[in-house]
Amino acid sequence: MVQTFQAYSLQQLSDEDCWSVFANHACFSQEKSTQNMDLEKIGKEIVRKCKGLPLAAQSLGGLLRRKRDIRDWNNLLNSNIWEIDEKESKIIPALRISYHYLPPYLKRCFVYCCLYPKDYKFDEEGLILLWMAEDLLQPRKNGKTLEEVGYEYFNDLASIFFFQRSRSGNSSRRFVMHDLVHDLATLIGAEFYFRTEELGKETNIGNKTRHLSFNNLSELMADNFEIFDRAKYLRTVLTIDFRHTPFNHEKELCIILLNLKCLRVLSFQRYEYLNALPNSIGELIHLRYLDLSSTTIKTLPESLCNLYNLQTFKLCGCFQLTKLPNGMQKLVNLRYLDIRFTLKLEDIRFTLKLGAFREMSEKGLSPSVVCYTSLIHGMCQSNNLDEAIGLLEDMTRNGIEPNVFTYSSLMDGLCKCGHSSHAMELLEVMVRKRHLPNMVTYSTLINGLCKESKLREAVEILDRMRLQGLKPNVEMYGKIISGLCAACSYQEAANFVNEMVLGDISPTRATWSFQVRMHNKVVQGLCNNIDPPRAFQLYLSMRTRAISVENGTFDCLVKCFCKRGNLHKAPRVLEEMIFDEASTIIDLTFSLQMVDIL
Repeated sequence: MVQTFQAYSLQQLSDEDCWSVFANHACFSQEKSTQNMDLEKIGKEIVRKCKGLPLAAQSLGGLLRRKRDIRDWNNLLNSNIWEIDEKESKIIPALRISYHYLPPYLKRCFVYCCLYPKDYKFDEEGLILLWMAEDLLQPRKNGKTLEEVGYEYFNDLASIFFFQRSRSGNSSRRFVMHDLVHDLATLIGAEFYFRTEELGKETNIGNKTRHLSFNNLSELMADNFEIFDRAKYLRTVLTIDFRHTPFNHEKELCIILLNLKCLRVLSFQRYEYLNALPNSIGELIHLRYLDLSSTTIKTLPESLCNLYNLQTFKLCGCFQLTKLPNGMQKLVNLRYLDIRFTLKLEDIRFTLKLGAFREMSEKGLSPSVVCYTSLIHGMCQSNNLDEAIGLLEDMTRNGIEPNVFTYSSLMDGLCKCGHSSHAMELLEVMVRKRHLPNMVTYSTLINGLCKESKLREAVEILDRMRLQGLKPNVEMYGKIISGLCAACSYQEAANFVNEMVLGDISPTRATWSFQVRMHNKVVQGLCNNIDPPRAFQLYLSMRTRAISVENGTFDCLVKCFCKRGNLHKAPRVLEEMIFDEASTIIDLTFSLQMVDIL
């Protein structure tokens, strides 16, 4: 039986609730100080301008999370952007302000997302590869790869709620944009970005348009592709959730490839009737990203190997494809090759060493470090470690020098199979050959060592990073702290927590919940090991930095202080627990002890 229910209209948040949301995302300290009182006063004025909208409070709170200078808060409060008429622009001022105060490199990455439809579920890694192809990622001097820089950018945008997980919890690997945030990106990118559901000859693309995305091609375009004459300087052509009607697909491709010589990004993903590429693909010398996933492509032209700038090549789900071009070694800048679910190619993936490599040698061609590294990575993912190690030896015999990505891929495979000691040996080989380990290398080793409970070695890797000038992140500390807690070394775990605080190692939005669990686990461990002073010190640090205290932690603290007869600390913790509305029910025995103390 179909029933209708009365609609429930959601009300705006009260100023008090809105302040609570803002303060939580700004990590506002509860410590009473002149600076904090001034910041709270300014913050509450900012919250009033949010008009009870949770998204506005979340975004601005995230923006101010790492800013404690009163001038920064005052600048935001007194921004002229608040005066823009919301009805005219249809964008709430708080989101405009969040965008305005972003650094330029984050602004470009954010606006790029207007190429996607509303409610689109973003894959973090896929978006970063596109940013990289569009040259939106700035290389760092601290040894970080472009991919690592991209993850930092993504997390920065997520911290101000420009990206949100598609469902509750940290397990989701997909992200969405709120409709209001998407409207902001579309408004800002209108001049250079164009998105349409159906691309037809009447589609109004301006001369300044550089980036194009669409879902479908109109049949009216079958004999007339004037649209690409008007947009010959396009840098991006993206098909998103493509829906295709089979008509003259060869002509479509030829027209696109002949007219758009400036392309950096080209996607024919889900172009169901695409079974071949014309030779003219090799003329797109600026191309950095090519996606042919889920097509019926059967062969790839040798001219494709002229794309020496190509960084990302996606062939996922190309069930008819059986062979890669012979000249793949020419793609010296290739960083990412996706051949998942390309089943006929999978059958020969692990025979490339004996087959394609021999064929290349017979033709006088030498496989590049990219070819070797891609194959080593694939073999490690499939736990074929002997084959992967054999390929590394082949590289050396053939005079091809492995790079940091080659070594890191093999280390990852070794660590996942419980061979961290061999991975450490490989690290020494890598350093002797003057290859500096990067963040990925160190993270792989720390994960592997902690997995095998080799905590001393993991700490040594952390020290080694610092000596190289690299800053460990929350995940690395978290692995070591979790390992120490598992070994009941809570005092040492607390030392590393303090080290994180002193080193100003702040979690991203994606790792915040992990940091909360980590702090609570250490406090509870210290309590159970009867070290109340240290437990209370860490507890106060959590309160100061607005890290949520779990019910179990309150319980452990009260029990610990009751046992030790601390006459002033136990009531204080109990009061704060009641203030936080914690739902823990303390054992009757300890409740009676509390009464005796009071």
